[in-house]
Amino acid sequence: MSKAGASPLPVLLQACRPQPASALPATLAAYLAQQQGEAGWDALQNLALRHGVLPLLYHGLKQAGVAMPEQFQAANQRVTLRNLRLGAELHRVVAHLQAAGLPCLTLKGPAQSQLAYGNIALRSGTDLDIATPPEARSDVMQALAALGYVQDDPVQSVTALEHLGQINLRHHTSGLLLDLHWRLNPLEGFFPLAVTSAIAASRTVPVAGVAVPVLGDQHRLLYLAVHGALHRWERLIWLCDLAWELHPDMPAQNDMAAIRRMAAETGAARLLQLSLHLAATELGAAVDAEARRPLPPGLALATAWMRHKLSVAPMAGEVPNIVRIATLLLFQDGWRRRWGELCRMAGRAKARLAG
Repeated sequence: MSKAGASPLPVLLQACRPQPASALPATLAAYLAQQQGEAGWDALQNLALRHGVLPLLYHGLKQAGVAMPEQFQAANQRVTLRNLRLGAELHRVVAHLQAAGLPCLTLKGPAQSQLAYGNIALRSGTDLDIATPPEARSDVMQALAALGYVQDDPVQSVTALEHLGQINLRHHTSGLLLDLHWRLNPLEGFFPLAVTSAIAASRTVPVAGVAVPVLGDQHRLLYLAVHGALHRWERLIWLCDLAWELHPDMPAQNDMAAIRRMAAETGAARLLQLSLHLAATELGAAVDAEARRPLPPGLALATAWMRHKLSVAPMAGEVPNIVRIATLLLFQDGWRRRWGELCRMAGRAKARLAG
């Protein structure tokens, strides 16, 4: 166990930046000096695994010329091999759907790794996320069944599925999880982009030899900001995805004005502001002066809470309802949208009770 007060989080944040901090070797040395034996490396590895950033941590430490113990290198190799297998399976799934003429879009996962990091091995993942229009979901599920995917929770109610806008599938032999989405966001009050519209504006990225369709550059950056914030940035990999997409050489830097307009039109302006602020302060992301402006009190409080959650164990069980409701209302742009979100919450609760 690490000694009290000796958190590995600063090492993680400095190593996973788009440009590793020059102070990284000194920060690591100071951290390890407070540990007993291999406990420091173990704690660092465990935190990196929880946040899905072990390959990024290894990459940053290697760039900084840090010598790493054999067990740490072995753990990274295991995760890297899993990531490569995930990329191969994404190739198989997308090629199968494309051959059947079925519309699809991949979210996060190996395609995001290729886009943001230039290497599918650098983003840890445990599942695949595929989106398809609602009218195509039955055909897509049949196509996925032919590949061996079955519903992970056969007793999940229709009401719950419609509320989430997705179904969780599992491969019957490998156990690999695949989430099939027909809505990009289960909360329609934030960034309510239809999958059909997203596919029309999509682009492709090569993954294991196949052109994988992904969200267009503007949609993708806003999706990353909204997804991470609504999940309260509980995993550092989501923030890394955003921060690396903000590199000066990436397309998003040329589209920030359009992205901000889109965020304002879809109720996601506060989420974008919060996410850009976190990416800049925690990972040194390249953001403009507007993103560096002080946050309003409500968002500053949310930022402090999310920053704290990065360094602590995940909450056991569900987030308390009062916290969930307060957070969602805090994220809304203005009182009219907050009232609308309250009404939607009530509608969703009524539908769940009816189901």
